[in-house]
Amino acid sequence: TSFAYEDAQVELRDDVVRVSLTVRNTGARDGAETVQLYVRNAPSAVFKADKELRGFAKVPVRAGGSERVHIAFPLSDLAYWDVRAHEWVLEGGRYEICLAASVADVRLALPLDVSGPPSNSPYPPEIDRAYAAPPVAVPACFAALLGQPVPADPPSRFTLDTRLVDARHTLVGRILYAAVLARARLDHRRARRLPDSLERDARVTNTHFVLRMMPNISLRAMVMSSRGALTYPVAEALVELAARHPVRAVRAIRNSRRRSHAS
Repeated sequence: TSFAYEDAQVELRDDVVRVSLTVRNTGARDGAETVQLYVRNAPSAVFKADKELRGFAKVPVRAGGSERVHIAFPLSDLAYWDVRAHEWVLEGGRYEICLAASVADVRLALPLDVSGPPSNSPYPPEIDRAYAAPPVAVPACFAALLGQPVPADPPSRFTLDTRLVDARHTLVGRILYAAVLARARLDHRRARRLPDSLERDARVTNTHFVLRMMPNISLRAMVMSSRGALTYPVAEALVELAARHPVRAVRAIRNSRRRSHAS
C-alpha cells in the first residue's frame, strides 16, 4: 500500500522536542508505516552530519484510514561534543525537522529554532579549509585533527590489528586476503542470483556491505564478529606464521586445545 504524511506540528516544551503528524493510508490494503524523524543541523562552523536520525515510530493504518503519530526527543540530543572545551554544547540556530519514509525520502519538513550562541570551529583554519569539501586524499593537516603524526606507511609487521589490505606484504597475509575476499564475493554473487524479494534485497545489501568492509578489517575484528568460526588461538597462529615462526604457531594452537580440554 502507500501512505501520505499530513498536518505535521512541532513544539519545544520543557527542553523536549515534540513532533506529531497524521499518516493516511492512501492504498487499498491495510498496512503499517514506520515514520522516521531526522534533524537537519543548523549551518555551523563545526563538523556535523547534514541530518541525523532522532526518532521513529511504526503505526498500523487501515486502508483509507489515518492515524496520529507522536515522536519526541530531548533537545540535548542536538548537542555536540566540543573537543576544545571538553563538554557538550548546544548550538543555537535554525534546525529542520524532517519526517521521512527513509533517509532519502523526506515527506515533510518543519523549522525548529533553538536559542543559544553559535559555535566556533575548535580546529585550526587549515583543517576547516581542507574539509570544506570531501578530500580525495589524507590532507597534510590531518595530523592536527588526529592528535599525532599520520602514519606514512602500513606497519611492516602483521599483527592482530593489521588491516587485511595492509597484510598483503606477507605470504600469509596475501593468502588470507584472497581467501576472505573470495568468500565475500561468492556470498554476494549468490545473493544477487536469488529471486526478486525483500529477502534478496536485504541479502544483497548485507553481502555488499561485507564485501566493501573486508579489506579494512583486522584479524581481531574477525575473531570478535565470527561467532566462534575464527578463534583467537588460530588468529594468533596466523600472525606467528606470517612472522615465520611456525613452531610458535603450533604451540599457540596446542596451548589452546589444552586449556579447552582442562576446562
